[in-house]
Amino acid sequence: MLCDGAATRILTSALNGGIYTMMKKVNITLWILLSVYLSVVFYFTIVSRESSGEYKLELQPFKTIIDFINVDYDSHGRYILREVLVNIGLLMPFGFLLGHPSFLPGTGIRLREVVFLGFLTSLMIETLQLITKTGTFEVDDLIYNTLGCAIGYLICTSSLLKAILRRGARLNRYK
Repeated sequence: MLCDGAATRILTSALNGGIYTMMKKVNITLWILLSVYLSVVFYFTIVSRESSGEYKLELQPFKTIIDFINVDYDSHGRYILREVLVNIGLLMPFGFLLGHPSFLPGTGIRLREVVFLGFLTSLMIETLQLITKTGTFEVDDLIYNTLGCAIGYLICTSSLLKAILRRGARLNRYK
């Protein structure tokens, strides 16, 4: 019996160490993905654009939606719809990464914190576009980017929740 107890402790320790090592690798991978992703976002929203030579501001909230309602869909509506969807999609990966439990282990990051981080990231992008004159500072972009970040988080956490519940259901069948 003494050998069985020692073997169990050694096996448990090895498994826990292996799980820890795996989680650490996942965490590092997620941080690398985040760094690459934010670099690509920075490149396409700031660096790759030419300066217009003037400061541009659009402070009316939901102007793109109002424009979309008031224009002919075939002429300009597709462009507006694409812009809205691109702005929503821009920060979805950021929200998804923030929602992954291995990204910030032990923090239990909540939706409101993700929304705040998404808003700050979008504000940084819009402010840099204004300062460098490479784009228009748009309130709509702040709204849609923040929404996209929240959607990414919700997709990640809901799919993980479903996987956990499915796994729990399978384990309960074998008890």
